[in-house]
Amino acid sequence: MRQHFVFSLLLFAACGEPALDIELRKDPSVTETLVLLQPQIHKVPSSTPTIYPTVRIADGPFTLPPPETNHAFMIRIEACGEGEDCGVHNRIASACSTVMTIQDEDALPRIFLTFFPVEPGRQGCP
Repeated sequence: MRQHFVFSLLLFAACGEPALDIELRKDPSVTETLVLLQPQIHKVPSSTPTIYPTVRIADGPFTLPPPETNHAFMIRIEACGEGEDCGVHNRIASACSTVMTIQDEDALPRIFLTFFPVEPGRQGCP
């Protein structure tokens, strides 16, 4: 099994609209094959994240609108193997950003996230 991989997911809100550019990496300690991804945006402060539909890695790019400017948020992406969904009880890895704020939609940052293994059912990022 290949220990390292790097792939980019371009997240487009709509054609011509600002979008977040996220590059995902897999830490060598994640030995299982990642098949499904479920992106989430957590506004700070808020206890209810925006959870986007689960996508297959093989499906290529998917859309994710950028959060509002001048509001703190973090990105979390759950990864799972084969299955019907990618929830907290069957995830095998998570990648999380630090808390950040977009000041200007014309200057969206490139975001680098690394997947680390997690135990099924555990809360929070690794």
